[in-house]
Amino acid sequence: MEELRRLLTLFDKNIIYCLPFVILTLIVIRLLFKNRDTIYTALQVIRWTIIGYTAISLLLFLIGIVLEPEEYTIVNRATGPYAWAYWMMLFAAFILPFSLLNNKLGSKIWYLLLISILMKIGSFFEFYVIILTSISRNYWTEESVWKFDYLYPLLVFAFQGILLAILLIGGIKLWERIKETTNRG
Repeated sequence: MEELRRLLTLFDKNIIYCLPFVILTLIVIRLLFKNRDTIYTALQVIRWTIIGYTAISLLLFLIGIVLEPEEYTIVNRATGPYAWAYWMMLFAAFILPFSLLNNKLGSKIWYLLLISILMKIGSFFEFYVIILTSISRNYWTEESVWKFDYLYPLLVFAFQGILLAILLIGGIKLWERIKETTNRG
């Protein structure tokens, strides 16, 4: 179970956090180039990645609550003063992505972008609060403002997202070419 949790965390940090940037890159590519079939296939890959990730993380969450209840503080968070925010984050992370099972919703690029953001809205909000607190408390030195220390994770996710979008499109084009040559021969 611990290995699966580590693997999910690795997938989370390297793929899921980058999905909004992947989808934004696909939107730009769709605007620049005319081949929409490849973009549609890439969106379907992203759609099923989100659904699969959500199913596995929900299953791990439920198993964790049953087997290791002391590790999960669901009772304190679900009934405390910020219960509404906790339930909204749980809904956005575990229930809303399953709306992509609907073919009509799952094929809309803007809805896919919205789901990819809402899945990790708690983490994105936490990042925003850390930056805002650093600015308002004046924790920054002259050097850290110029080095963009606070934007580094965001820039890494953006670069990874662009790279993943290019690799995804390249992989789809390669798959189409392999299918085409095997159908001929």
